[in-house]
Amino acid sequence: MSNANRVQLAFIEEQVWGTTPTTPTMKILRMTSDSLNHEVETITSSEIRADRNLGDVIQVNRQNSGGIEFELSAETFDSFIEGALFSAWAGNTIKNGVTRKSYSIEKSMLDEGEYFIYKGMVCSDFTINLATRSIATGSFNFMGGFSQLQQTTFATTYTAATTTDVINCMGNVASIQEGLPLTSLTGVYIQNLSFTVANNLRGVSAIGYNTAQDIAFGKCDVTGSLSMYFTSDRMYDKFMGNTPTGIFFRVQDGAGNYYTFTFPKVKFETESIPTPGQDQDVVESLTWRALYDTGIGASMQIDRNA
Repeated sequence: MSNANRVQLAFIEEQVWGTTPTTPTMKILRMTSDSLNHEVETITSSEIRADRNLGDVIQVNRQNSGGIEFELSAETFDSFIEGALFSAWAGNTIKNGVTRKSYSIEKSMLDEGEYFIYKGMVCSDFTINLATRSIATGSFNFMGGFSQLQQTTFATTYTAATTTDVINCMGNVASIQEGLPLTSLTGVYIQNLSFTVANNLRGVSAIGYNTAQDIAFGKCDVTGSLSMYFTSDRMYDKFMGNTPTGIFFRVQDGAGNYYTFTFPKVKFETESIPTPGQDQDVVESLTWRALYDTGIGASMQIDRNA
């Protein structure tokens, strides 16, 4: 019986989509859970039988999918951030771009000696969540080509996982800013802040092949949400006026490792200020969408320290 505490994830970037590099050195990945899976699509036969029974179930497609949940820590997910933003770090800065990256991800059941590998994994979406009384968390979801299962590791060697501190949503959130230009949200107290980068992927299927032959991508859609104790009309007026604004936040661990997330031009899409009932706080909730900004030439930017 396999134990979840003995599951290990490791990955390597592919140079050719769907092809694990020869003699791979895979990096062990920190995570809290995963849903990686090889999906099989089936169709039931439509043949009419006089005995009213179903004749067959036929496989018509196979494809990798699933996600990896994590607690945010410095340096741990920098490679996957490149995959999520279809870009590469330029020094310590990255913006959303157009260059697709793919990965081979190995899932090891170490107590049973069973090893899965998911090839051609392209990041479909990337999420970061900040909430009161919580750890900063996130997820990467993937779409890929095909998988294998064997009783020996696919890696030649492994690189150890990072050991940087997990980032909390208390003292590790160093700054939150909003506006054009960006200014600190002085006197505004936020309950939740999150964003998602969606790449609108689709598998490319073809007659004569039992797995996707490529992963195509669509637009980069960056959306987010924000909940705060209601204190003023600052956000309401921008929502009602369809007024562009900007959002920025910085997270930093105790060793000084940090990330800043900048969305220089966003518009609020929904807003609500419900009355929850007796003895409760009134909270304003908004959703937003990032737009192309001519200043950075993208919709979002992430910066890190060296």
